[in-house]
Amino acid sequence: SDSSHAHHSPAHLHQEIQALRRKAQRLQDMLSSASQGAFAWIDGMLIEALQRGHWLLIDNVNFCSPSVLDRLNGLLEPKGVLIVGERG
Repeated sequence: SDSSHAHHSPAHLHQEIQALRRKAQRLQDMLSSASQGAFAWIDGMLIEALQRGHWLLIDNVNFCSPSVLDRLNGLLEPKGVLIVGERG
């Protein structure tokens, strides 16, 4: 089989569909609670890339605020970690 089509395997597509369903459910839950003024955390590209083991290119990262760079620098250390305190 052609390795360029490996990312289109049924198992991979099933995982992607499940991830989209979870996101849709979170958004639906967020919208239903929006009238109550509730806060909902939704993971962004960085968190998702970390969870999935994907690369993430951050263009113009040198223009980030120092506090953001401090958080990102922790990831560049050996066995680096990212602490997301805002998540609750």
